[in-house]
Amino acid sequence: MTLTLLFWRKSTDRRRKQKNRKGECIKEKEEVAFLYSPIRVFILTHLRFTITRHHKQHPSSLNNTKEQKAMANLTPNSFNHKYATIGEYRYHYVEEGNKDGLAVLLVHGYPDLWYGWRHQIRHLAAQGHYRVIAVDLLGYGATSKPRSEDPTQAHPDYSPRSLGSHLVGLMDQLGIEKAVLVGHDWGCGVASRIAWHFPQRVHAMICIGNPLRPITKEFITIDELVKENHMFSYFSYFASPQAVIDIDSSMEDYLAVVFSDESGNTAEDRKYYLENLKQDGFHCPLSYYRAFSLSHNEDLPLVGQRLAVPTLMMVVLEDPLIPPAYVRSVKMDYVDHLEYLDIEHGGHFVMTENPDAVNRGIKAYLDTFFGFREAANEEEEKKEVLEEIRNEQQAIEAIEGCSSAEGDSSYSSFSSPVTIKPSSHGQASNHRQIFLASDEPSNWAKL
Repeated sequence: MTLTLLFWRKSTDRRRKQKNRKGECIKEKEEVAFLYSPIRVFILTHLRFTITRHHKQHPSSLNNTKEQKAMANLTPNSFNHKYATIGEYRYHYVEEGNKDGLAVLLVHGYPDLWYGWRHQIRHLAAQGHYRVIAVDLLGYGATSKPRSEDPTQAHPDYSPRSLGSHLVGLMDQLGIEKAVLVGHDWGCGVASRIAWHFPQRVHAMICIGNPLRPITKEFITIDELVKENHMFSYFSYFASPQAVIDIDSSMEDYLAVVFSDESGNTAEDRKYYLENLKQDGFHCPLSYYRAFSLSHNEDLPLVGQRLAVPTLMMVVLEDPLIPPAYVRSVKMDYVDHLEYLDIEHGGHFVMTENPDAVNRGIKAYLDTFFGFREAANEEEEKKEVLEEIRNEQQAIEAIEGCSSAEGDSSYSSFSSPVTIKPSSHGQASNHRQIFLASDEPSNWAKL
């Protein structure tokens, strides 16, 4: 950090001399103030890897015209926006896909919105058997934003369990008994609290990037988290009132780095984020970092229990904030059914930086878990069998035609259409019994 600050101090000195010659002192002072602000230090030390990493284009996984058309329009207004009142709060969410399908609830992290899932919403909805719902969490976007009177404390409803109960309330309103939960960053914490406290409402859970720490009797402080992963050193800063002041005063610059071009966002995307986050500032989004003690106290009854909800942990190999070494170091042996999937390319916001890999991972897990893949394979097998049957029928008809022309009585007696049934095993095989119009065994022939 010292070297970084020294570099920027020298760079600023050069700009100061140039700008003084041009008489731009006021603008120069504002720039220097931003460069030396804590939020700028955070950007340089924690997020600069995401803006300097070589951006790679990844092959598309779009496999049908319908999905291609859907992916062509990812603007916010092209989605179905809805609202629900959960308790005393108004929640904003987007819903797409099959209303009678399997519910998939997408839960964003910091400082994201429902919009961070736009690629996944379109992809899952295009499969035809998912009901996809992406929310703005409490304190974000068009959802209510309760504030605490004490700037050093979080409003109690920002605890992960409270947030999880709100989403269960949304499921109740939408008539959803059980759902698949997909979380990213802080969204993993919220999703996991639904899985812990309301396991009967969850089919399965997918966590992107952020591992699920076991629930312990001892309170894990921010300082202890930093010891485990030094990239979490900004947690203390984000939990402070100063962070709200700094980010609110430099929000456009901050979001330009967080949602950079390299992270798969455009200038229009950043404009949408800015419009939705600047209304009430960052007091509410940063409340999540001040809710550690609240979360610990609510989770104490779960100490020692196992997590029965099947879980997929996506490890993002190029994530600079939650590196794969840390993810692997967190023991998740308390999860009964746990799988890992590595996402090779993409940074912290991998859902927009490498959406195809994330989409493939989610689809593959859900296809296997719910049997959609098996159903699709069975349909393909049926088509192959029918094609073989048609070919065999055409071959037999050709033989019959030749035999009739040659006066072969052994074939000329068969004038009825031919139908083919599978063998007694009920599966496709090389030996099928051909049943003629007559059901008499004497009219059977075996290939």
